[in-house]
Amino acid sequence: MRKFRLILLATLMIVSSLTFAQEKVKVSGFVQGLYQVDIKDKDNIDNSFRMRRVRMSISGDLNKVISYKIQGDFSSTPTLVDAFVKAKFCDAFAVQFGQFKLPFSIESPINPVDLEAVDYGDVINKLVGYSDVCGVGGLGRDLGLMFTGKFMKIGKDEHYMFDYSVGVFNGTGPYKYGSNSKDDNREKEFVGRLNIKPIKSVTASFSYYTGHYGPEALKRNRIGFGAEFNNNKVVARTEFISGKTGTSTEILDENGDVIGSEIGSYESVGMYSVAGYWFDFTCHENPMRLLPFVRYDYFAKDAEAKVGQYGIFTFGANFLPYKFLSLKVNYQLRQDTVYKEGSTEDTEGKTSHCIKCMVSYKF
Repeated sequence: MRKFRLILLATLMIVSSLTFAQEKVKVSGFVQGLYQVDIKDKDNIDNSFRMRRVRMSISGDLNKVISYKIQGDFSSTPTLVDAFVKAKFCDAFAVQFGQFKLPFSIESPINPVDLEAVDYGDVINKLVGYSDVCGVGGLGRDLGLMFTGKFMKIGKDEHYMFDYSVGVFNGTGPYKYGSNSKDDNREKEFVGRLNIKPIKSVTASFSYYTGHYGPEALKRNRIGFGAEFNNNKVVARTEFISGKTGTSTEILDENGDVIGSEIGSYESVGMYSVAGYWFDFTCHENPMRLLPFVRYDYFAKDAEAKVGQYGIFTFGANFLPYKFLSLKVNYQLRQDTVYKEGSTEDTEGKTSHCIKCMVSYKF
């Protein structure tokens, strides 16, 4: 009888916790499957299917002030993407602590499912901590503390004119030494973004990043500004980002032994512009949307030395047969600029092609 009572009590506790969890927990996620064809020349063609992203997140409100989110990616090895708690005291002031996206750029905060193209632009990947030129990578995320808010309502629609985010972060990225990495130097990164919306459909964005990376605390500075117009029909966005990255080169003696290091730096620059138009139509009483778009990306790893320069033209379409499902097709023409040895003017062009097809669904 006692054993039965213990089992009944445990069952009631589980049911009660599940009922509580239903009120406090929201489970969501998305899956993106990709088919990609890379055409470098007629004799060098690769193609492959792969899972680009498989995300699941748990989020909720613990009370009227405090909320949380935990997100993981399961496309390969299970990886922690987000894990933070946020205290929102009012619209103008909130505090967020944990692992989350850096408050930098106007494109990086966009969910990859909602992007026009299959993926973020190269300047975002190379200078905003996804696959950074300095070697730090982490899905544009880091561990730190951030303050956010929005204020000054204007217009008949009473939208907020100013939206700010500013924070302090490790600068190491969450994956350099495994998930939940500690900082590898004594410096901290300071990151901030200010969005200004004079009207609801127009946004001007300014971002700034300053800090250090690696055990040698090499400099890592970034600055960006961009603008977006989005009235739910016309979509147009452009952004310019530059970054100064510190380097360390080993100095060898005549025997090839390391006797010191030389500290230097280089400046990277990049930009993108994208524009498209949403067509709305109905099929069998089901609303559908189609977005044809064109995009141009430019990036130079070392602008002064003219190293790693290329441009990418993307022509694509994003089709939403249902709100939870999207089909994206991108054709990319990439043109690399290769300078002849001993010259900074005569160039040899190198062209490659890429076709990307992606299916995304969210829940």
